[in-house]
Amino acid sequence: MIRESLEKAADRLRSAAGNSRLLGALGRPDDERGQGSARRGRWHRNVLRESESGILFRWFRMARDGFFSAHLRSVGFFLFAWGLSSVAVALIRVPFELRNPVFGIPLAVSVSALSLCFSGRTVAHGLTNDFLTGNFLLGFCRFSLSLFEALPRATHTLRALFAGFALGVLSAFVHPMWLPVVISGSLVLLLGFAVPEVTLIPILLGFPFFGLLPHPSLLLGGLSLFSFVCWVPKALSGHRQYRFLKIDFAVLLFAAILIAGSAVTAAGVDGLGALLAVYLLAAWFPVRTGLTSALWRRRAIGCLLFSGSVCAAIGVVQYLLGRGEVRWLDVSRFGDLGGRVSSTFGNPNILAVFLLIVFPLSLGALFTTERGHWFALIPLFLSGVCLIFTWSRGAWLGAIAATVFFLLLLGRGTLVALMVSPLALTGVLPWLPNGIRKRFESIGNLAESSSRYRVNTWKGVVRMIRAHPFGIGSGENAFHAVFPKFAVSGTESVMHAHNVFLQVAVEYGIVSVVLLLTVLWLLSRSFFAARSANSSNSDGALMLGTMSALVSLSVMGMFDHLWYQPTLFYLIWFVAALLLAQTEAAGEESFYGS
Repeated sequence: MIRESLEKAADRLRSAAGNSRLLGALGRPDDERGQGSARRGRWHRNVLRESESGILFRWFRMARDGFFSAHLRSVGFFLFAWGLSSVAVALIRVPFELRNPVFGIPLAVSVSALSLCFSGRTVAHGLTNDFLTGNFLLGFCRFSLSLFEALPRATHTLRALFAGFALGVLSAFVHPMWLPVVISGSLVLLLGFAVPEVTLIPILLGFPFFGLLPHPSLLLGGLSLFSFVCWVPKALSGHRQYRFLKIDFAVLLFAAILIAGSAVTAAGVDGLGALLAVYLLAAWFPVRTGLTSALWRRRAIGCLLFSGSVCAAIGVVQYLLGRGEVRWLDVSRFGDLGGRVSSTFGNPNILAVFLLIVFPLSLGALFTTERGHWFALIPLFLSGVCLIFTWSRGAWLGAIAATVFFLLLLGRGTLVALMVSPLALTGVLPWLPNGIRKRFESIGNLAESSSRYRVNTWKGVVRMIRAHPFGIGSGENAFHAVFPKFAVSGTESVMHAHNVFLQVAVEYGIVSVVLLLTVLWLLSRSFFAARSANSSNSDGALMLGTMSALVSLSVMGMFDHLWYQPTLFYLIWFVAALLLAQTEAAGEESFYGS
């Protein structure tokens, strides 16, 4: 009887929410598709026709077909000749030593090429019939076998020998290492242009570990820019469906403001805004058009959950080994917590932002109907535990908000569970560890140094925004140059606004915050409209998890600067673009406007 009453109450609540004006406005699509559609269609066809016959596309097709149709015997003779001539040139210059790369690399290449010299297959045949490369190209990348079978065979043994000897002679001026680097880079370039979605895989798998390498921001910038460059030909040639919508216009304006804020700052020119603009464009357009395929969405999310699991596991092990850092804590009040973990990010709040993306996506993956969805329990558990050990109260609030939002919209059963959860929590609270209870109780307590510090920082930042409504420009140098004049006593050395919306307003002006909120509003409309039109969509749980990630980020953004480490800016916009790709794949596009 109690269960039936709760289910009826849940049904009434869902019905009332669906009939409310606010959610009705969110879920009702706009009818703006009719005007100018014929004109846009003609313009689009003309662009496709011109781009397909353009010189760049011809060069790309020629390079692709030339490589795959080449005979393995020709490749073998080319590499063998290059190796021998490189060794000969090196012997003239320096004494022979096998450990020296100028000898070791060419010799290794020559020996490896001997087997190719006796092959009777083409490159295409060799790649597609090999177990690893065949499964990668035909299974993972989804190339059509007919693409390789239709290529003519081209055997040019003498040309390959002469080209190899000529290139080997050049090793007198260029280090031999450059040949495998150039060949590998060319193959990656060909693969990226053929399947741009592949370029997202190394970004998502390596994202939490870029901070362990030198210059992580530039590394991610190069990878994301490469992903964008590979996407452009596919978009121009019409192989990726794309319509320019209101939300795209808002994103482009926001990117333009980021670039302008980088060029003119209170402390001179700063490159941060331009770097963020690269992250934004490189995440937004390739993801929203490339991940409309359910297969590639699952792969991208799977890669992110895998790397997130490894990163979170490192954080948990850090805490268990007593490697947490107490410098991020108010030791007088929380000295018994054992320190805060930062895993591979170097800062617990930055780690918390990353985990706030992994945690809701894991929830979404867990409730899909896909085979093996129970594996999502691994990143869900690890990210949840690691979130606790970051001791980030803003992240805790974000995770709670994401969980409540997810359970509220998932279905009647989870809504009933949510309705009885306060009773369960009342019984659980006394059993929570003392450190967690103390940390929760300190939320909003101005007697605690961190909370008081944030409130005083916000007061100073609001004064600064009033004095500089058009922003002061990007970067810490600009912030440090202006903020002390408006700071409340004791907060002069603060590094950022501790609120992402205030930070955007400070750096780029009030208009930039309006654009950011506009994008969030349009994304919310797209989500609710897609859910109302496709309530039985099998991908609905993943879409709900993605929206929950944006909810969690928005909540934490009220208390911290989300992209204090710039690389997180890319991942945040990846999530936003992923949500748009999911809603467009669900079949609802009209609500954006054209």
